[in-house]
Formats: sequence, structure tokens, C-alpha cells
Amino acid sequence: MTRRSTPPRRTALECLDNPEPCLGAVFCSYTFDPLFFESQILRTILKLQSDPDEQTVDFLREGRGALQKLPVACFVDADARTPGQRLPYDLRLVHGRVFHPKLALLVHQDHIDLLLGSGNLTRGGYGDNTELWFPRKLRFDDPETAVVADELLGFLAGVEALGGPASPQLALIREVLTARLVRTLPPPATRSFQLLHSVDAPLLPALLELIPRDAEIVRIGALAPFFERDDQQAADVSEMRSLISEILAARRSEGAVIDLGFGWHGGPLGPPAIVPTLEQGLGQLWVRRTRGENPSVEYFTPIKQTPKQLRYLDSRLSERFWPREQTDEAYAERELYPAAPLVANGPANIVKLLRTQRTLQTWLLPTQRFDDDRPVRRPLHAKLLTITSQHRNKSSTHVLVGSPNASARALVHPPPHGNVELAVALTLDGAWTLPDLAPELIACPPEQLQLSDPNFPAVGANLGRWIADAYHDALARELHVVWASDIGASPGPWRLSYLQRILAEGSEAPQGEVVAAEFDLSLNSCELTLEIAGVCYAVSIRIVDLNQLPVDPVEAQYGLAELIALLSRRIGRERMMHVATQPRQNATRSILELLFGEGFTPTDIYRAWRNVAHELGEEQLSLAAFRYIIAGPLGVRTVWRRMVEAVGHAFNREVAWFYGAELRKTLGELQLPEDPDRSAKQAELASLLADLRAELEQLTPDPQGQPWLAPILRFYRPLTSTGERHDPT
Repeated sequence: MTRRSTPPRRTALECLDNPEPCLGAVFCSYTFDPLFFESQILRTILKLQSDPDEQTVDFLREGRGALQKLPVACFVDADARTPGQRLPYDLRLVHGRVFHPKLALLVHQDHIDLLLGSGNLTRGGYGDNTELWFPRKLRFDDPETAVVADELLGFLAGVEALGGPASPQLALIREVLTARLVRTLPPPATRSFQLLHSVDAPLLPALLELIPRDAEIVRIGALAPFFERDDQQAADVSEMRSLISEILAARRSEGAVIDLGFGWHGGPLGPPAIVPTLEQGLGQLWVRRTRGENPSVEYFTPIKQTPKQLRYLDSRLSERFWPREQTDEAYAERELYPAAPLVANGPANIVKLLRTQRTLQTWLLPTQRFDDDRPVRRPLHAKLLTITSQHRNKSSTHVLVGSPNASARALVHPPPHGNVELAVALTLDGAWTLPDLAPELIACPPEQLQLSDPNFPAVGANLGRWIADAYHDALARELHVVWASDIGASPGPWRLSYLQRILAEGSEAPQGEVVAAEFDLSLNSCELTLEIAGVCYAVSIRIVDLNQLPVDPVEAQYGLAELIALLSRRIGRERMMHVATQPRQNATRSILELLFGEGFTPTDIYRAWRNVAHELGEEQLSLAAFRYIIAGPLGVRTVWRRMVEAVGHAFNREVAWFYGAELRKTLGELQLPEDPDRSAKQAELASLLADLRAELEQLTPDPQGQPWLAPILRFYRPLTSTGERHDPT
């Protein structure tokens, strides 16, 4: 018996692990586990060093700081997420339609990492399940990249419209991505793949358009965890039939063969106490499991046994022979035993009907298997649809890989009843069968297959939809909660809270808006809890301007001296935060006095401005990081605002004007490096310099009676509107 090696597996998380810096990331998912997403996926792409379990506070601070320099937007189904969001990525919940796409889009300096497939943003989707992914590195110098990027941006625009208010993080990612697209390249003569989605129209018609109208369909293959039903709200068992009939009716298909693949609930866990003889098990699926340095598991169906050999069908239905002597030896070693019952989820009535109308072959993917001789369970969650056609004596196979199950709701029904799905379509030369593309599939006689409908847990109404929007203005330290206008009667008393703080409560349906003042977003939570009649719903808090969100709430309380100490590198950020959070014994004041004495000097200001200019001029500085340095809680605008507020207290207007003029001069001389974001960065810098100029005009001191001011005013003379370069003459 020949052994077939299993191709090496690569998890989705391994596909996202890239040593090159990421400039922005977009994710789409149906089910969503925020704790897994943060501790595994975000930790990978943000390159966080703190351990999420052993150093939780440090991890959350590091993550919040990294997100201010790398925008992340997530779109997930509102009814399928679990609570627990802590980090302030832009999480948008889609209501009204089943939102089913699985996408990871990462923008780098010279390419896009695209990961599209079947896995949700959960531990199962990114490691434990059997998933099918389409990873692709799209270089910006490839003519196809601009075409695919436009398709992705169009899809995301439709998704954003389903997810409520516009996403500022998605806007930043879109800006970074479009700045790198090369529009001067000629369009590709042929496409290596097509991106298909069902935001506006169903998927299947778009896939069928890739097949010539005068072609003949000769084979259809479908592999999925769910066929005619993909959730509790799906229609009846006629769905699978309507899906197959849609394909068969689209083109000539009189002799088409149907391949259906299912997730096998059983597997090769081990032989029973009493193993029947091969003669007794003829026509049934058997297992051969070998141990040792290279353990393996093979499946076969014995057909006939003679004194010299065993005739059998392998897992691909090819007839083979095995010497009887070797067969007896393997049997004696208990390496041969009958397979577990061939049980799977699927449409039994439809399979029975297809057997009477078409040539039907069923296939199983073992969910119970051995990895390194250890038993593991990997549920089937991969989705694959194949259509093989004949056109002018040429065979072609059209392959659909992505999120849709083999159901009419996923592929046929138009909006708003159909799901939102995302997939890629590939056209392969030649005739490719389902097991050619999924080599772990095992042939199973349809008459031996035991199919049953999946059981979906009962899901009640998601009353989290009471809240139309919840957003946090970090600069004003306010939380706004907007109630939906169509709530209806309340089923019981309700309470809205954030951690231990009760924001509102009542027994009648709420209306209008709740505004919570002096609100700081804790490191431990980025979501509200709405409790209605004893049932809790998690509601994500969107951040109006992530630049204004301090890494730790204590940073919002820093005064001018603390900010200058940080920018001039007199003290590190972690050290300052540690001192500021110690029990109040004038600790902050004492350490600042140790650093500055009675106060900071012009030298400290020069050093701070030069450090800022150096950071802004760094090579490969992301656009988000550039904007954060300018507008963040520890940024230039914040420091300058504190200086203006200090006029008449810490120093006079002449000193404030002098510090501001030096800042304007330093930044006006800054030469930004050449990169695709240079124009956007220049616009941010020009806006800052224009605001500084206007404010400095209000602070300009009068040199009358102070002749020493005249040469200083000439040195920092008002800059022309045509540029910000300093001219000392």
C-alpha cells in the first residue's frame, strides 16, 4: 500500500506575520473574539512585546500606543461577536444583514498582504479549524494590484455604509493605500483572480459570468461545513437544490457529475476491542494507522481478498493491490481496523434526490485526526465551490474560495435577504476535481453516508441595537450614547454602565442621548454594557479622534512642565507615567524640580522642538504616527496650547511668543523625506504652521520701549505665504 504525504499546513496567523512594518490593517469577520484578536492577531501585526497574560497592563498600554500609529478597522456581524474589547481599534458592528466575509488586508510600504478565506477572527478560524485561505502578496509595481485594490476599496465602502458612521481609521487606511497605487501602469491583459462580493448583488451570477455561455458544465464540486442551511434563520432544505439547479440551468449540463464534500464527525481514533476480519469488512471504509518516526493514517475500501493479495480502492477510488502477507502482518499489529461510522452534517433528502438524477460522488474530510501521533479535532470550516466546463474542446475549472457556504442564502439570494459574502474566483486550465484541490478528502459511497441537519443554538433578539451609536470624545472627556429611534416597548428594567459606573437606567424605553462628562476610557474596556431584563449586551465605543486618546488616562492630566520634560527627553514616558500614578506625595513635582530646578529653560525648549522635528523627519514614519506627533495628547499642538494657557502665569507673552516662533522656525525648516505620504504629511505640517502663525500674530510683543526686541523680531520675521523656510537676513 502506497503512502500519501500530507502537505504542510500554514495557519492564517503565520500568513500575517511579516517582519516589514505595517501601515494599516482592515479585518472582516462573522464571529469575533476580541480577546483572541487582541492577544494574537493585533499582537502580531503591531509587534507588541508585552505578554497579554503576564503583563496585561503593559500590553494594553503598548497596544493603545501602537494603534495610534497604525490604524486598524474591523467590521463584524453584530449578532455573532463576543464581548471583551479592550483596545481602541475601530470595531464596527453590521446590523440588518448576515455579515459573513472573512478578510485581512494589511498595507505595507511596497505591497499589500491579502488574506481572504473561510476563517473567522477566533481561535478556531485562525488555527484550530480546517480552513481554506487565499493568501496573496500584491506588489504596488504589479499592474494587477491597482485593479484589485480598487475592487477591495469598493467592497469596503459598501461595508462601511452598513456599519454606521464613517470610520476614521478606514479613511486613513484608504489614504495610505491609494497614495501607493501606481496608476501609470497599463492594465493587465489577463487577471490571475477575480474578487467577488455580495454587498450589492449575489455571488453566483457573477461567478457564472466567467463561464462562456456556449460552454457545457461537466462537473460541479462543493465542500462546506453547511450546505442548505448556514444558520438558524436560513430557509428550508430546498436551498441546496436551488443552488445546484441554478448552476446546472446556467449552461448545458446533461451529463454533469456532482462532487459533495462533508466534514466527517468520526475519525481514526483507534481500533475497537475486537477487530473484524477484512473478509467481513469488504465494501466498508477501513483505516491503516502506522506508528513510528513517520506515523501515517490511510483510508481504503477492501473489495476482494485472495490467498495472495487484497484488492482495494484507495481514498481516491483508484483500484490497487496489496500482498496478502503484508496485509496479515498489519492486521496482526492492529494497524488495520474499520473506520468510525460515516456521520456528517448535510442535506440527506437532497443527496438522495441527486443520486437518482445525477452521477454523485460524496467525500469526507476527517475532523478527528492525528498530528504527530496525537489525536486532535479540527472541524471542517473550509468553503470551496468548483465548476468544470468544456468549451471548444478545452476544459477549464472555475474555483470559488472564500466565505460563502454552499447555500442559496450565501450565493443566490439578493440583498437584503442574502448574506454579505466575499470570495475570489480562479480559472484553472484543465479539469480539476474536488479532491485535487483538497487532497485530504476521502471517497465515501453515498449509500454509506449518514447525514443529518446541524443543530444551531437558539439565539434571541440582539437588544444591543437599542444603541444607535456610542462615541467618546477624548479631548472633551465626554461619552455620548445615542438611542435608536425604533426601540419599542421595553421588556423590563434596563441599565447602561461602563465598568462600575452607571450611566443611565430606567424601566421605560430610553430616548434621545446620554452624555457622560469627565469620562476617561479605561485600559481595561472599550465597550459599554447594556443590561435589559437581566440579559447583558456589549456595545463597542468608537473613538472620535484616536490621536486625542492618551495611552493612559493619567497622561491627560500632564501639565506643561511634564510635556516639556518628555519632549526634551529629560524623562522617559514609562518613568513619567510611573511617577504620576504613585500615591500623591508631591512625587511628580519633586522629580520635575529635580529635572528643571526652578523651571525649564530655553535650552529645554530648543531640545524639545529639535526632537519633534527629528521624529517628524524619520524615514518610513507612518502617516498615522506623523499625525499623532503633531496632534496627540503629548504632541506639538497640545504643548503649544498649554504654553498659550500659561501666559500670565508661568511666563509672559513675550516668552510664549519667543518659544512659538522658535517652534515655527524649526518646523518650517524641516525637509520631509520622499515617500508616498509626503504630500499628506506636508499638508498636516502646513496646517500646523498656519495655525501657529495666526496665534503668534496675537502674541507678537511691542518693541516700543524694549529696543532689544527689535533684532529678535527681525530674526523671527513673519514668514511669507509661499513657504516656511527661515531667512535670517
